[in-house]
Amino acid sequence: MQADARQVPWDVGDSFARQHGCLFVETSAKHNVAVALAFEELVLKILDTPGLLARESDAEMMHLGDKAPTSSACAC
Repeated sequence: MQADARQVPWDVGDSFARQHGCLFVETSAKHNVAVALAFEELVLKILDTPGLLARESDAEMMHLGDKAPTSSACAC
């Protein structure tokens, strides 16, 4: 099998995503195909689903931002 061979046919991935109410974006980090689109779609989905931000289990993750940064880099 080739290294770049498709692991899941597009129609199977799309069908699975639709059945489970998930996003489906075919990407390739190796070839830089639709990677930014996948992140953009994810952000839009999060913004359209306020309940995702209100989950109690996610509240613990929000506290990770309280820790001091480990590098001098800043993404402002």
